[in-house]
Amino acid sequence: THEKYPQKTGRIRGARSHSENAFHFDTTAVCSRSAAICEFFFSGSINAFQSVDKLARDVCYSTRQLGRKTHEFFGFPPEELVLYKKFMHSVNLMHHSHHKLGDIALQSGFYDQSHFNRGFKSFAGITPRKYQARKSALPFHLFT
Repeated sequence: THEKYPQKTGRIRGARSHSENAFHFDTTAVCSRSAAICEFFFSGSINAFQSVDKLARDVCYSTRQLGRKTHEFFGFPPEELVLYKKFMHSVNLMHHSHHKLGDIALQSGFYDQSHFNRGFKSFAGITPRKYQARKSALPFHLFT
């Protein structure tokens, strides 16, 4: 059969490392807006991830379409993707700067310390203060 519009798909290819930077998104068969979502996610920048509305505007998708695309590529909704990106950014700041937790929260895009604590704990299982006290030299590795 003749397909007028071939199916466009994209897949995340990962190395054996769990590091965010170890993944590469194969953008050869995906539309540029979908590729932009993945490039924003895997970049070190936090600017596009201030809110779901901002991310949707930056990639020229409606929030509904953004939800479908993030679920397709990452397996979870855009709200969780935004929160996860902020969490990852905060952990990297904890390991590569000597800022106070309140400053790290604001630099990572959290509204306040309370928002930071809840978001951080939802991914790490412990508060940012406990993480900072127990962290090792490697991000996401804790001394118990």
